Amino acid sequence: MKRLWTGAVMMAAIILSSCKYDDSDLWSSVQGLEERITRLEELCKQMNTNIASLQTLVEALQEQDYITGVIPIDKDGATIGYTITFTQSDPITIYHGEDGKSGADGKPGEDGSTPVIGVRQDTDSVYYWTLDGDWLTDASGERIRAEGSKGETGGEGRPGKDGITPQLKIENDYWYISYDNGTSWTQLGKATGEKGDPGEPGESNGIFQKVEETDHEVIFTLNNGSTITIPKATTSEELEITFSNAGPFQAQEGKTYEIEYTILGADETTQIDVVAQSYYRASVVPTDYRSGKIIVRTPTADLEASRVLVFVSRGTEIIMRIIRFEAA
Repeated sequence: MKRLWTGAVMMAAIILSSCKYDDSDLWSSVQGLEERITRLEELCKQMNTNIASLQTLVEALQEQDYITGVIPIDKDGATIGYTITFTQSDPITIYHGEDGKSGADGKPGEDGSTPVIGVRQDTDSVYYWTLDGDWLTDASGERIRAEGSKGETGGEGRPGKDGITPQLKIENDYWYISYDNGTSWTQLGKATGEKGDPGEPGESNGIFQKVEETDHEVIFTLNNGSTITIPKATTSEELEITFSNAGPFQAQEGKTYEIEYTILGADETTQIDVVAQSYYRASVVPTDYRSGKIIVRTPTADLEASRVLVFVSRGTEIIMRIIRFEAA
């Protein structure tokens, strides 16, 4: 009897041993899914940041703002984006995929896709949002403006009442977009496919492709192929004014002289003033803050030699130049 019991125990142990389940593949799959979701959430966050930043760029272009700084954002030794500062607008952060790292497979699944959000200027000179190269439209089929109407822009760099900022989210493995600050959502394509994993955020964020900085401007290339170019502030350039004719002039009674000028190192805070002597009259007719004309009228009688003093200021910096008139 003892032998039968011992044999039964041994047989049960063998059966239990043979039925042991190896769940390492399951846990590996669950871990991979969690990592994929984390990457997608970070990607979505970056894309929403980029959408808001892109709208600020459009507004800065419309308002003739200037860039004062381009500061790289580094991660793991690679530049994944930039912080951009302006003369007037609030700073923005943009992410691009030029130097981003790829994930385990570096490619999305067969059915997965990332929406490509962009802007494009139409024939009415207004910038509108695009989605995958086509105009982004609301429920009524109207194109959605990426900029406010001139004279209607809000404070702190916000768009005017006509400017709308789209928002993205990922829910149940699908991309969704909202045009009304998250009140309602429209489903787009699938965020992940059945095979493969997306790359790390920054490999393809669907908005910015690259940023190029020159001595005088910053060029933002979007993933839809279009570009936005914003000039850089020139306050570091030495302030100077040049004239089409600096004289001295042989003055004649009752005559008007027009002298064109160009201001080097000017910005929107630059001002120019003129003061005439000996009954001469002088005024400024600006074309813009960089250029224009100085108009000088001589007296109709008792003509004397005179000087026209030209004052140019930029902030606390002031320079003075003299245009001389000699009596004939």
